[in-house]
Amino acid sequence: MIDITLTIDIHAMDRPEDIRYCNSWLKNKNIPATFLIPTALLDTPHLAPCLKELDNGLHEIGTHAHHHSDEEKYLLQKGSKDSLGFLVESHKRFIDFFGYPPKSFRSPTWCYVNQQAFEILHELGYQIDASATPQRLGIFSPYPKQNPWLKTKRQPFFIYKNLLEIPTSCLIFPLGSPSFHTFRKWGSSLFLKTFIWEAQILHNPVINLMLHADDFVPTGPSQPKSPKRLSDLIPRTPGGILAKHWIRETDRYKISQITYGLINQLHGHSFNTLSSLYDKVCPK
Repeated sequence: MIDITLTIDIHAMDRPEDIRYCNSWLKNKNIPATFLIPTALLDTPHLAPCLKELDNGLHEIGTHAHHHSDEEKYLLQKGSKDSLGFLVESHKRFIDFFGYPPKSFRSPTWCYVNQQAFEILHELGYQIDASATPQRLGIFSPYPKQNPWLKTKRQPFFIYKNLLEIPTSCLIFPLGSPSFHTFRKWGSSLFLKTFIWEAQILHNPVINLMLHADDFVPTGPSQPKSPKRLSDLIPRTPGGILAKHWIRETDRYKISQITYGLINQLHGHSFNTLSSLYDKVCPK
């Protein structure tokens, strides 16, 4: 049996009804997930109530930086400890809102996290980082000149003292929502099968996939089609090769069917939150 961690990244553009639908769908299936939230959203009146509802005893809530901004991405990669105060603020906001400290963290856009940031996360009591995307090629990411996780281990490992890295499953492309939208139904299914095959031949099989809340929702406004420009073929920073948006699925119903198909493909395996997987990897 493979250990599965389903991580769901929340962002400022998410609709409350989509977050609630995702939460309800998973609850009806009794599938635990780890929701990773930029903590500035906890002060957002239209989102705060539905984010509070995620703390229902089934799921885990973790942090996804504070503002999920370009500045925070830069500081996580290159900042000194003195410039990383937003991690402390994020931790405090989380405790004020939920009443307990977070255990899991993911950087915005899976950006690199430097040693100083890992030290702060450890000092704050985090147990898990889920920022790494092993063997991801930067040319296909929003930062095409960067390959920070290229040589990272593919299975959970301690990245700093007792801070466990549980990397998002990745091979050139991350096992996540952007790839699923690009590969569509059959391509996504084959992509997931690659990781199932890999996990089955490893001694410690773990698959960590990332989705967004609206990936579960079959109705509502579809994403607008991106205009096609020749300049989109040239990698830019940030943004990457914008031509990738030409081929991505934008129909909400079709995206939801991709999502349901992937989760059904994992039926029979063990779904975990990041923190419950930590307890399996690091039993007390």
